[in-house]
Amino acid sequence: MKKTALLLTFILTGIMLAACSKTHSDPDSEYTGPKASIEDFTPLINKEWSGTLTYLDYSGKNKRYTIPSKAKVDIRSNYKVAYQIEYPDEPHMNSTGKIRLSRDGTKLDKNIISRRELIPENSLVLVTEAMGKDNNQAAMIRTTYEISDSRFVIRNDFKTPESEKYINRNEYVFKSNN
Repeated sequence: MKKTALLLTFILTGIMLAACSKTHSDPDSEYTGPKASIEDFTPLINKEWSGTLTYLDYSGKNKRYTIPSKAKVDIRSNYKVAYQIEYPDEPHMNSTGKIRLSRDGTKLDKNIISRRELIPENSLVLVTEAMGKDNNQAAMIRTTYEISDSRFVIRNDFKTPESEKYINRNEYVFKSNN
């Protein structure tokens, strides 16, 4: 009787471990959550984008600032979108960045896609969430991408473990010039 119970425990443990090891990053898994593909980003390429960056500045009075910005977006591979950000009034701050898609489409920049939604005016919204740091404090970081033929938004929000609400850290809002 004890041997049978022990054997059943081992079998059940093995089944549970096998089930738990099949994650959404496993290409053979049956993950049904939101996904993205490189085609989702094609409305952004071959265009000039103008807009603003609004950000929360921690050095001082936690004040919000808005500065003009421009962007160019290019698809580098089936899994990589590259972008250049220019600040006309502060060219020394110009930067480049990448958005990397996981091969199975479940992650952007190694963060799980928690929401995919089509909203009015044919905009696609992709949202990722992951633990990270903001202002040297542990925080849940939520990144929202809004993509359409005429609008491109990257928004970063955070909340600390003590807080219930997300706070906007920064937001790029671009409109197409084409």
